[in-house]
Amino acid sequence: ELLLDIEQGRILETVFYTGSDFEEALRKFLAGSEQTNEAHRRRIEQGRVVLKNIKGEDVEIDLRDSAIEFGLNNRVATNHPNAFYSNAGAGYFAEVLERATRMPEVSLDKELMRRAIPLTEATSAYQKLHFLTDPGVFSYDPARERRKSTEMFTPPHMHVPKPDSTPLPRDGVYVVLTGIQGLADSGVYDVAAKMGLQVYSGDDAFNAKHNGIKHPPFKIANPRIRVQVARTGWSSVWGVHMLAEHGITMGLLYPPYDSKDDPEILMDNTGVARLGLGVEIDAKNPQQSLERSLELAENNRLFNDFLKRFYGTLDGIQYMAESIVQFENGKSDGTKVKVYPASAHFASLRESLFA
Repeated sequence: ELLLDIEQGRILETVFYTGSDFEEALRKFLAGSEQTNEAHRRRIEQGRVVLKNIKGEDVEIDLRDSAIEFGLNNRVATNHPNAFYSNAGAGYFAEVLERATRMPEVSLDKELMRRAIPLTEATSAYQKLHFLTDPGVFSYDPARERRKSTEMFTPPHMHVPKPDSTPLPRDGVYVVLTGIQGLADSGVYDVAAKMGLQVYSGDDAFNAKHNGIKHPPFKIANPRIRVQVARTGWSSVWGVHMLAEHGITMGLLYPPYDSKDDPEILMDNTGVARLGLGVEIDAKNPQQSLERSLELAENNRLFNDFLKRFYGTLDGIQYMAESIVQFENGKSDGTKVKVYPASAHFASLRESLFA
């Protein structure tokens, strides 16, 4: 069963970054972190509550009966006794902020970020194991040192997308709208049309504006989709290079970093470029950007092979599950860490080939 607690959702919403001004979101986090932690604790201590499952049916449970917690780059410190940290590519919030304070490209309030660091450290201080993804936010830095003794690298925190056989009319570009408002000004959609590529997205209003065809994002593994346009959240990046496992060569185009955005995106952009997994859209020459993304995509299978040789799988969800079972059964102490992950080896090879 999957049960959804709307009340916990309302509590967490007070400290989530929803894609608006990052500085504003950080101030909100600073102002409300302790109150949010306390509100969450009180919610759990309520004990028996009635929640709904996916079918909308009422299910009574006791919130105190939680056997395990997965913190997905969490913003609340629950201090659950059986907690594990995962991050979907985002790394540690505290480390992102620390690095951002040293980056001249980040124009956000550096003192504000420094003040937030102790609070963010607390959200990842109590877990038994800390899973970082390979590739992920820190892939741009091959010299990064291990931060916690319980840190483990894993493949991407997603399953390989299932292939889609929907009969689409033409080869095209798939647009993931999150965080890329104003991208039309780059001319990439005009170029796609001139190259005979159809625009696809899951958004009706966007499709009406750009003569697009509606197609759901979970069906992106379609051989007719040649390029994805998306912000470099890691699920978008993984969802492209993993398609090589189905023989689908798909390019990735991403917008430049917005100075008001989460500084993680600047690090993501840098890492994606270093690994050759995508191309930042050049508004002055979007056609070159599009063609280059298709050229780089030819290396996606090789990149996947590096990950599989390191971890034995591309499926980081399965990898984490097996690692937790081994750890809980005493067959692993949680320190079998690959400090220098597969993506770093791949980047080194790639840089030597194209030097």
